[in-house]
Amino acid sequence: MNAWLRSKLNYDRNMGWGIEFGEHLAQRQKYSEVLIPGPSDVLVFIDEHEQSIYDGEFHVSQADPYNARTQSSSGEGDSNTWLKLPADRHNQGANLSFADGHVQSHHWQAPKKFSGYNSPAARGADLQDLSYLQSVIPRLR
Repeated sequence: MNAWLRSKLNYDRNMGWGIEFGEHLAQRQKYSEVLIPGPSDVLVFIDEHEQSIYDGEFHVSQADPYNARTQSSSGEGDSNTWLKLPADRHNQGANLSFADGHVQSHHWQAPKKFSGYNSPAARGADLQDLSYLQSVIPRLR
């Protein structure tokens, strides 16, 4: 499941903006809170690469909406980094479901080879794949 649908954004004077996981209620708990992008464009579930799975959340970085520095769902990272990796088992693609309930098969422009967590996206097609996933995660108003 998309980690941005169950996270809480916090600000710490010493650490800056970060994401809290665990026992916190999701920042977007209701369908009506999914505004940017709208529900038909917000990723909920994705096939994750079998070597990348270690919990039930799929993490992808996004730009920090408050000061234009990068922010990942783990509180670290770079906006051009694969924190986790999508699967490409289905003709170099994966199945994605969205907040409005529809499902689609999405084909990646570059093969997905797991080389570790927090791996930089390769320039070109791989970076375009990451940018697509960044476009389908919810953002603050």
